[in-house]
Amino acid sequence: MTSEGRAEARVERSEVARSLDLSVIRYSRVWEDHRVLSKALQIKPDDDIISITSSGDNILSLLLEEPKSIVAIDMSPAQNSLLELKIAAITKLNHKEFLCLLGEIPGQPNERVALYEDIRTLLSTPTRDYWDSNVDLIEQQLCVCGRLDKYFWSFHSTFLPKIMSDAVIDALFDASTLEEQQAAFSKFPAELQQTLKEFSSTKSQTSGRSSSQLKYVKEDEVVDHFWSRLNYVCKSVPIKDNYYLSLFLRGHRGYNPLEKPDFCPPYLREKEFYKLKGLVDRIVMHTGSVETYLSESNATFTKANLSDIFEYTSPEAANELFSMLADRCRSGGRLAYWNMLVPRTPSDHRLQMAPESKDLHAQDRLFYYRSFYCNVLT
Repeated sequence: MTSEGRAEARVERSEVARSLDLSVIRYSRVWEDHRVLSKALQIKPDDDIISITSSGDNILSLLLEEPKSIVAIDMSPAQNSLLELKIAAITKLNHKEFLCLLGEIPGQPNERVALYEDIRTLLSTPTRDYWDSNVDLIEQQLCVCGRLDKYFWSFHSTFLPKIMSDAVIDALFDASTLEEQQAAFSKFPAELQQTLKEFSSTKSQTSGRSSSQLKYVKEDEVVDHFWSRLNYVCKSVPIKDNYYLSLFLRGHRGYNPLEKPDFCPPYLREKEFYKLKGLVDRIVMHTGSVETYLSESNATFTKANLSDIFEYTSPEAANELFSMLADRCRSGGRLAYWNMLVPRTPSDHRLQMAPESKDLHAQDRLFYYRSFYCNVLT
């Protein structure tokens, strides 16, 4: 694993980068379905991938498919520091120690700090300085330290207890068929709809996302969307492996990667963890926006995981970025991305919508994205 541009000052071309505090961890987990992403990108051994880093979860899940390379791009040094920490931990620790360091399994704060001390010499100087200054995040559990993650945590810890019991929620995840899911969800209280609306209002969302990330969101687009999508996922998407929804509704109750290895991200599973030890040197990290990376690098790519970056920009800025991506993407390459509250699709005729996009969105285990897209470069 190598790292580019970790300490360099840049004039960012990204619209949202100019107004975000990039020193804080916003995402300690990736809340985007890796399974949908993988199906869209159709990774092959000769693929060179660019991907938004976020917490690194989907970077590591994609790496398990053994592409030639992945460039992890994030305008936040904090997010890249989190991925670099995970890579160092994968390199040196055993599986249980790795889960303990991240706080994915029960452990004591001093245990987690001791594991950090074991790997800190593997980190680059900027990343080591970051974690030395933020060791309290390791003590408190890295997997729930992100701003968005804390916001989500508040839903099951503060909002839900006022209106429903753990038993009612657990019954949903005990269901083995869609019919049982639908029956369990029908017992959720009517008050949940209003509670979710209050939680997901643009005012409340600023607890988990910066106001600059909500610049193009219209309040009337938020009010009913989350409730409608939650209904769909709980009634129509098999729940047995939906750890995303479980974490949102239950936190760590019912979640333990050691005891339930099929109910967590792939990179946290023991077999996959040891496979990653031989693959992590294929990751290169770049700190800066996608726009900056494309403008400063001569690299080309075949696949791109772009998260939901387009909805944070104006239509004009989004179209400019789509065209930059098309310029650097090799023929037949694929771009995958989500839209949550702000619709953005390319006007560049070179990027054609893959016909499977709608079906993939129907399979998405997350409940808050309005759409999922895969574009193919013609």
